[in-house]
Amino acid sequence: MVRGHTRKINYKSKKSIRKDRLDWGTEEATYEPIIDQETFDKVRALVNSRKYTRSRAYNFILKGMIFCHECGYPLEVLNRKNTAG
Repeated sequence: MVRGHTRKINYKSKKSIRKDRLDWGTEEATYEPIIDQETFDKVRALVNSRKYTRSRAYNFILKGMIFCHECGYPLEVLNRKNTAG
């Protein structure tokens, strides 16, 4: 558990500032884990090993009629989240 990563500027204000990571308070084994550490590590390794996110291709009216002029591959409509922030 991590706590104390921010501190209030004034007791009257709701504004707070972030502390350095070295000043954060951490505690190990605060709660009983739901899964064991070995399972957690395996899943974390699988999640980190993914290079691409899955996207869904949808059928649309012009599917199979529009092709790339360079490679000849048929174009599709993909549902992806906007990566530009």
